[in-house]
Amino acid sequence: RIGAFLMGGGGLFLGIVTFAAAPWISHVLLGAGFDQVIPVLRILALLPVIISLTDSVGMQYLLPRGRESIVNRVVLGGGFVSLALAFVLAPRYQHIGMASAVVIAEAFVCGVLAYVVFRMTSRDGEAAVAERPGEPGEEEFVGALSGGDD
Repeated sequence: RIGAFLMGGGGLFLGIVTFAAAPWISHVLLGAGFDQVIPVLRILALLPVIISLTDSVGMQYLLPRGRESIVNRVVLGGGFVSLALAFVLAPRYQHIGMASAVVIAEAFVCGVLAYVVFRMTSRDGEAAVAERPGEPGEEEFVGALSGGDD
């Protein structure tokens, strides 16, 4: 939980700094005449927050529990969402549409992984879904990490 809090806080800090410093970043890195980059940077400033939540909620919870297939399917679905939104938004809204498509797709991945984790946990936070046959349980995973035959 501390790691999730630190990642979320770091993502929030980075997002706020990127949003606030977008004009300065544009001027320093690209020079004058690239003011159209500022709204794109401000939209993309949401990504550190969303990605830190995705990693904290989804990746740090699901992967250690042997749920790689769920994560892979959700991330692949996010790729399809991103492509579909790019085809719809980029032609009409150009750079703003493409930045929005990326943020929406990443938010989709975050939301679905959060929903999966929510469904997998009971009210007291313990796993409510039994391990599927053939998949390693949490005890085997922790035992393999410690090097013991617990």
